[in-house]
Parts: sequence; C-alpha cells; structure tokens
Amino acid sequence: SDSGKLKVLTQMLAAIHERGPSERVVVVSNYTQTLNILQEVCQRCGYPYTRLDGSTPVSQRQQIVDSFNSKFCPAFIFLLSSKAGGVGLNLVGASNLILYDIDWNP
Repeated sequence: SDSGKLKVLTQMLAAIHERGPSERVVVVSNYTQTLNILQEVCQRCGYPYTRLDGSTPVSQRQQIVDSFNSKFCPAFIFLLSSKAGGVGLNLVGASNLILYDIDWNP
C-alpha cells in the first residue's frame, strides 16, 4: 500500500489540511478494501474521518451525511463508497472531492 498514488494522496491531504479547519475532503472509492487502506492513512496521519459504505445501515446514512455537513463536525475526511453513496447524497460540508482507487490492469 505504499504506491505512488497513495503517496500523492497523502501529500494532497496534508496540503488541504494545512489550509485550515474549514477545508474538508470527500474521498470516493469503488472498493471497500481501498477504503480500508484510506482509513488506515487517516488513523496514521491523525485525521478525524467518517465513513459510509455498503455495510453502513441505510437508516443511518442520512444522519452520517447531515453530521458531516455540520460546521461543528470534527471530521476532516469523509470516506465514501461510490456504490453506497452513488445517488442522492448532498455533501455540501466538503470543499474538496478526490476520486481514488488502486491501480488496475486488465
């Protein structure tokens, strides 16, 4: 998981974080395995995060989104599965969006 792409993502997150507390990031991936790696990055870097993926109960998803959109939410990063959050999510609390996935070769 020390790919060049992951190193660049870590640098991007650090640069965004340095801009101040109003900056927040949604990181979208197609795969929960990738979200697991990104969650480890958040933990290692000390970034507060929230996560929504296919294992998140449907009944809790809107509450998670509403919490992230609040200016009082401490989360810097919202880890989002594209399959779980593909339709109807309004993430106005984010100022940055990163689409991230591991390298893929056919």
